[in-house]
Amino acid sequence: MDMPLDTSWRSLPDIVDVNNAVFERTFASVLEKKNIHLNPHRQNEKGEEALRYFVVRKEAPGVAEHVLNLLHQGAKPNEIAVLASQNNKLEALSAELKSVGIPCSREGVSVLESSVYPLVAALLRVVGSSKDALSKATVAYLTEADWGIRQIIETKILNDADALAKADDYLANVPLIAQLMAIRPRLKQQSVASLVESMIIELNLYDVVKKIEADSLFGISCLQTITSMARTYEEHCVQMNLPATIDGYLAYLEEMQPAGSGDPDGVQLHTYHSCKGLQWKYVILTSLNTDVDNIKTAVKRSMYGVHAVHTNEPSVENPYLEVFVRLTPWIYGPGVKTYVPEEVSCKIEESGVFKSAYQAMLAEANRLFYVGM
Repeated sequence: MDMPLDTSWRSLPDIVDVNNAVFERTFASVLEKKNIHLNPHRQNEKGEEALRYFVVRKEAPGVAEHVLNLLHQGAKPNEIAVLASQNNKLEALSAELKSVGIPCSREGVSVLESSVYPLVAALLRVVGSSKDALSKATVAYLTEADWGIRQIIETKILNDADALAKADDYLANVPLIAQLMAIRPRLKQQSVASLVESMIIELNLYDVVKKIEADSLFGISCLQTITSMARTYEEHCVQMNLPATIDGYLAYLEEMQPAGSGDPDGVQLHTYHSCKGLQWKYVILTSLNTDVDNIKTAVKRSMYGVHAVHTNEPSVENPYLEVFVRLTPWIYGPGVKTYVPEEVSCKIEESGVFKSAYQAMLAEANRLFYVGM
């Protein structure tokens, strides 16, 4: 085994001390102390404040206000990074920053994780088949505030029940679908690259994505990436002697996972996993206690849905343990603030399964904290 790097060359002593104090204890069952402990190389001659802890509540300043404070102290936006556990939280952060005029960038985020890709993919599938009801429903749901899931399903049932109705009639009154159906015959005659570019321009998707993507610059860059990848896909097909098709192009995008980009001069927004190996002068760590500080939320998030579960905790001697998948359907209705009924939740909280799941949540938060530090 290679010798561990026992010296931190970049971080100030306070940050190194926190790393040692926290992770020597929390990783004690997984790693030996010599593989965790760091010695600081830098000195804090200027007495800089290296760490600041704040809790974002409704009555407290949000992340945007803390970023504004840094900017007022002379920091440049691209010297600041904000890290979150999930991309949907980065979307909310992007909207919060832009609401106060702070530029930001979600560099490195896969186009497939944006709101833009499912819209473009659905439109392309409708070009391929005007009877694709799921794709039409996706377009309506993403672009029209009045078209909720219930209305979309009811419209489908009524369309299917009408003997005179055609499959093409389903959601034909949705503006974007109506526009697409008008130009569909012409689009079908074009190559994949030309089709993608023409569709984006003629449907004015650059304006549409500003409404569905919180970070409009990121949304626009996703459209540009999708357009350029269509040309790359056609070149790939020529080299491999393959036919270029809409389905083939979408499969190619899913295989290549192209990344969008944002404002390089803005605040950098990353998930913890996408920031490995990167560094900034100022880093704000968020969402570390999102799921673990509220026991009712922890019950909902850890016990319902799909989860990969280890039979035992990994250790230095045995890091790769048997894993199984647990699926528990959520049956208590929609809504972020809908929780498990109290009488059920109390029994779950006392169970060994929940206690193990809660410990796993704490361990994941600890790993994210380690990556961020």
